Amino acid sequence: MPTRTYIAKSEKNASGFKAAKDRVTLLLCSNASGDRMLKPLLVNRSLKPRALKGKDLNTLPVHWMANKKAWVTTAIFTEWFNKCFVPEVENYMKEMGLEFKILLILDNAPGHPNLEHPNIKEIGGEGFDDFGEHDIEELLVDEALNDDDILESMVDTTKDFETVCVDSELEDVTPLDEKLLREGLQLSGLHPQNMNYIFGSLPPAIFVRCHYFIVNVRNLFSYLVREATLDRSNVYRWYKMFSEGREDVNDEERAGRPSTSTTDEKINEVEKMILANRRITVREVSEDLNISIGSCHSIFINDLGMRRVAAKFVPKLLNCDQKQHRMNIANEMFDSVRDDPNLLQKVITGDEAWVYGYDVETKAQSSQWKLPHEPRPKKARQVRSNVKVLLTVFFDCRGVVHHEFLPQGRTVNKEYYLQVMRNLREAIRQKRPDLCKNKNWLLHHDNAPAHTSLLVRDFLAKNNTLMMPQPPYSPDLAPCDFFLVP
Repeated sequence: MPTRTYIAKSEKNASGFKAAKDRVTLLLCSNASGDRMLKPLLVNRSLKPRALKGKDLNTLPVHWMANKKAWVTTAIFTEWFNKCFVPEVENYMKEMGLEFKILLILDNAPGHPNLEHPNIKEIGGEGFDDFGEHDIEELLVDEALNDDDILESMVDTTKDFETVCVDSELEDVTPLDEKLLREGLQLSGLHPQNMNYIFGSLPPAIFVRCHYFIVNVRNLFSYLVREATLDRSNVYRWYKMFSEGREDVNDEERAGRPSTSTTDEKINEVEKMILANRRITVREVSEDLNISIGSCHSIFINDLGMRRVAAKFVPKLLNCDQKQHRMNIANEMFDSVRDDPNLLQKVITGDEAWVYGYDVETKAQSSQWKLPHEPRPKKARQVRSNVKVLLTVFFDCRGVVHHEFLPQGRTVNKEYYLQVMRNLREAIRQKRPDLCKNKNWLLHHDNAPAHTSLLVRDFLAKNNTLMMPQPPYSPDLAPCDFFLVP
């Protein structure tokens, strides 16, 4: 059943009752001014319904036609156009004393065919999609430009006014340049084509400012552009402002209604509430201060320059001592690099990381170029591999120095990490002989229990291995966490 069919309220609310599907189609037609409406067309399912048995359908206030689905088909519309629309419109034009020329505007419904008539021009049907408001405006402007009587009468009036000005020697006549007059005429909504035609017909001496000129030109513009013209009171008001020396046709800025929400007092109260509770919402502030949510939001953003952000996740919230220790180590490293610019080239850093059997392809990695007519590529959802192994890797600025995988069934403890340190020293001797010979390389790793155990520290101290300090809970200072294995 159509969603826009009118049904009784009892039918809609009655339980277990199916709403009636009876419907009719009504075709309405009127002129643009709205003072003349043609007799409507009503399309019913039945041409002679039982309710109208014995009644003359021609006496009804509508043109009665029928269709199995109560639709306006091409045949019905053609019959209505030839037998109803054309005769009624022709009689109306005769009554008004106007020439029988009609512009019929239709939409692009399937039942609206392109009909031909010598005195009726149809706009609609298949071409209505490309016909918009701009085309109608241009059509009306063209009709105004073709009206020679209007333009000739305007030129004649300006010539007569020139004679009157010369004969009467009006005292309030002052020069007016063409630019200012054009700006004033734009207020009436005059089309640029009409304005160019008018200024091309006026003599230079006619640009004057006085009561007679404004009244007559305003009357001509009213006849030319109809409702788009300013009324008489506004014309006099603008004329007075132009006489006082005004040259701008734009409206002046107005103060408007005084604001009662964004005052300095309200802004200070909002700021105090935010500083007392950083998680307070805009709605809560609005209800407490009795101001609108929009005004409250404007105070937050525009006046206080604040924005709501989510908390940032960090591995651990450091206390004051830990923060100070982190800052001391950072300053110590900065001083060391400043004293020895080549210090970072001697650092070998390492850590452990889980390596999976395969990595799931990211959304950015699976993106590809496509043409507008091609479908969007698809891919199946993938999960991370269950096969994984722990990788221990050490590298410097020149590349990987040593890596090894944790054997299955073992854990990273001090004995395992001690063997890793021995293997690392052998790898440095083979791959970085210059660092091994000078014994000036630095080892950098985090503060994991296996790394800081007494057994490992004794081994590093016996072999004179220099250590680069690492502050606790600071993964942002470990290159393995954000560079090698992010």
